Amino acid sequence: MWRNDPAGFFLRQEEMDALNAHNEDFMSLMPVHDRIDDSYEWDMPRERWDNMMSATQISEFAGIERPGQREVNEAAAYVQTRYNVEVKKFGKQRLKRWAMPPLTMEAEQRSAKR
Repeated sequence: MWRNDPAGFFLRQEEMDALNAHNEDFMSLMPVHDRIDDSYEWDMPRERWDNMMSATQISEFAGIERPGQREVNEAAAYVQTRYNVEVKKFGKQRLKRWAMPPLTMEAEQRSAKR
């Protein structure tokens, strides 16, 4: 796996490439994604996903303070693509709301402090 080198121990290039390819599955390019992953009970049954939230609320309950338009759009796109969250439109203005699962205990405590 490693080779002895006067400068230290190193992986060969093909081993480093394989390690990096494997680790890509565990890396988040966006901190918004990590916050959303950690803030909602994604393992709950779908029938419990009844918290109708705006994209701004999704971001805020994930712990993103004063989310900008970029974070809000990113949060909405992420929950739809990663978790296939149902989107409904409400009212005359056809405002979008996402059917989100319950918050984790940590996210609830964090939002109670706001």
